[in-house]
Amino acid sequence: MGEIRQGEIALALVKEKIANEGIRFNTFKRGLGNISKKTNIPQDELKQFIRILLEEQIEKNFGSR
Repeated sequence: MGEIRQGEIALALVKEKIANEGIRFNTFKRGLGNISKKTNIPQDELKQFIRILLEEQIEKNFGSR
């Protein structure tokens, strides 16, 4: 399995988790910091990624008709 397909699967899993469980904003910032440290992904990039996913979910649930 190639890296592109792995990324597609990972993204689908993250989207499904957000759709089903949402995001707990009271622990969100700390959790993002911890993920950033463990993965060496800058916190700003993680925030941008989450913003994209949340906007997509909001559009899906509350989008214009």
